[in-house]
Amino acid sequence: MELNYYNEKIFSKRLIKNEETTFLFGSALSAIKDGAGIPNVSQVTEIIEAYATELDLLEDYKEHIGAVDEKERYQESFAFFSGIMGASSTKEIVNRVVMKNYDDVAKMHRIPKAIQDFVSCIKKEKIKVKNIITTNFDTLIEEQFKNEGINYNSISIVGDSNINENSNGFINIIHLHGVWDKGDTMHTKNQLQAQRNKIEASLRNCIAKENVVVMAYSGWLDSFTRTLTNIVNDVEEEYNLAWCFYQNDSGVIDRESKNIIVPLTPAINRDRIQFFKGIDCNNIFSNLLSEKSLSQKKK
Repeated sequence: MELNYYNEKIFSKRLIKNEETTFLFGSALSAIKDGAGIPNVSQVTEIIEAYATELDLLEDYKEHIGAVDEKERYQESFAFFSGIMGASSTKEIVNRVVMKNYDDVAKMHRIPKAIQDFVSCIKKEKIKVKNIITTNFDTLIEEQFKNEGINYNSISIVGDSNINENSNGFINIIHLHGVWDKGDTMHTKNQLQAQRNKIEASLRNCIAKENVVVMAYSGWLDSFTRTLTNIVNDVEEEYNLAWCFYQNDSGVIDRESKNIIVPLTPAINRDRIQFFKGIDCNNIFSNLLSEKSLSQKKK
């Protein structure tokens, strides 16, 4: 299936025009960039190998992941330690990963520019945001909200529970896989693929009939993708979905993202989803900030 992919200019117009948007962000938003952010996959691997060395498990660890596909290495790394030490090992690794970004002199976490720009867009009313759903376990978005003086609700969910309704009008920041300093987090295949009926029902309420933007997200099989599949197969739902790809080559997206595109076919048929290419979370919000506001353009 050859699809039409819109460019960044059209995407920016969509963000500005939408009355209110729910964002789903994956790891790229808080990933390390210019010395600030959460370590990337290769850096996490280094942290895990150092941990394995401390436990005298490096040979066993390398043997375990030796035959694992590159895409599954992250999940299988956590699964290896869970098999030997249980959840305490996951907590220790996650703590080490997050604290790599901590500035001991300034006594604060370093905030990547992508998050700074995103929050600035909210502060300056370039975009209107209702919910921020994220699979990330860091709290860098919350940290920047505090820096900008923006009120928010932070919600961490690991078990199967409903997302509590908040009537205070603040933006909800919903961590689908937990938060690093609030108990357990989700990383292994067993955790991510487990049925979570209550959270998925709550997610449906957050997504259905809303303007939803998916960005910096790889499309792992988890609660969000299952919920989305259920919604797009319901012909009564009136959602509006924008899916952003970092890749700028349409042919490459067609070939490499079938796991994302094929399940969304019902939404494509109804024109309830539009795909965008060349969308880099590291510069899209910066570019949006540099544009003149709509009111300025009218003058």
